[in-house]
Amino acid sequence: YILAGGPLIPAGEILEFTLEGLPHLDRRPTFIALILAFTVIAFGSWLAFTSSGPLQVDARKQRLTVQALKERLFTDLVKIERKRRLRKIGSTKYSTRREELLVALERVYRQLHE
Repeated sequence: YILAGGPLIPAGEILEFTLEGLPHLDRRPTFIALILAFTVIAFGSWLAFTSSGPLQVDARKQRLTVQALKERLFTDLVKIERKRRLRKIGSTKYSTRREELLVALERVYRQLHE
């Protein structure tokens, strides 16, 4: 010892120090942050790889409804064209109904492409 007044330590012996009351970092916040990060990543991965959620199911139902509407409008358009060809409908009624159907079809196509 240079500063202390203890016994001499022979060469090659182990010198032991005991330090008490020193500040140190608590590891709990680190572990809590890691657990939360892992939980968020795991939950996000689960959402990404599972089958469709409720929003996707609603969107799919809406798309099927819009496609059915498109088919019905096309069927009506074909019917009105046939009636015109067979001269079973007047030109004014034909023009009005055809314009209504085309406007409705444009709206349907806009919805399908959104």
